[in-house]
Amino acid sequence: MKLTVRQKETLALLYPDRWVRPMEIGGGDGTYHSKVLRQLVRKGVVESKENPRSLMAIFHSPKAGRMYRLTAAGQEYAQPPTCPVCGEKPSGSNWMCHAPDVTSKRC
Repeated sequence: MKLTVRQKETLALLYPDRWVRPMEIGGGDGTYHSKVLRQLVRKGVVESKENPRSLMAIFHSPKAGRMYRLTAAGQEYAQPPTCPVCGEKPSGSNWMCHAPDVTSKRC
């Protein structure tokens, strides 16, 4: 499955055993988190449910807040890929240890 960089970064912030709201992983007004999370739900790597504490949920509004977590399928994509140059798994939001030019080694 092909994932965008933004989707990979968002997956890296989720957990399989804990439901989170978009704002708990950096989302807010004008950010891409909710849109990316919806895309990941459609791909089957994230699941969502209505936030039971949302006021909108209490009144059964279609705009009720959502909560998200990784699915079993999403767990393999949540890990950063192995760097093709050194074989290490990069940490943080860097998906590669090296720049495209391998002479600028960052491992």
